[in-house]
Amino acid sequence: MDATSEAKVMSSVLPKVLGDTTIPSGENLLFGNLYPLTKGIRRAKPGLYHGIRPELLDRQLREKLSSFIIPSTQPRAPILPTFFAEVKGPDGSVIVAQRQACYEGVLGARGFRELELYEQSQEAVSNDSAASVIVATYAEGVLRLYTIHATPYDQYKMTLLQGFFMSNSRNAFVEGARAIRNARDWTMQRREKAVANANQRLQAAIVQSNDTMDRDDSDESIISKVLQSFTTSLYWWGS
Repeated sequence: MDATSEAKVMSSVLPKVLGDTTIPSGENLLFGNLYPLTKGIRRAKPGLYHGIRPELLDRQLREKLSSFIIPSTQPRAPILPTFFAEVKGPDGSVIVAQRQACYEGVLGARGFRELELYEQSQEAVSNDSAASVIVATYAEGVLRLYTIHATPYDQYKMTLLQGFFMSNSRNAFVEGARAIRNARDWTMQRREKAVANANQRLQAAIVQSNDTMDRDDSDESIISKVLQSFTTSLYWWGS
């Protein structure tokens, strides 16, 4: 599990930990399309993130929530990122990795929250929606997993789940690899469920809007017929 640089960790160590997956991902992609958390802050550039294919989310939702859920202007880049990994080489700082992961995780949690709140009230969003993002750091041979929790006051909290000394033993490596893979798959399931629900709410809103328009057209037709009848009556009495 030894690696001489951050790039080496990304290319040789992390793939062994994460294993093979078909989940859409991006590496070292600048999050230049997201609305910044605050003025003057640098754009995030995760070492690794997982999201969903853009076409799975309705185009209207992608356009409406673009600055919260579409991290890059690259058309095929995954959107709605909710799993992140940051690694450091032997000379890297654990604190820096943690801060980077926290920043990226907050961006992901904010986007997930915006999607869940579409066509829903704050009260309607389930309590467990706060635990929507997992971030992982690997530094000095230790794998750490965190959740990013959204609070009701639009604040975010980073909580350590588990830590694994990956280079201590084979068992430690296996346990750490299993944990991060399960966490990655769990975020995928959360994303897919949130996207499916948002698409359904959008379609329901469209149907409701069309029904309202049809009723309005019907009301206008009735009023038009009444006015026409009234005008005809006036003409008859006048004659």
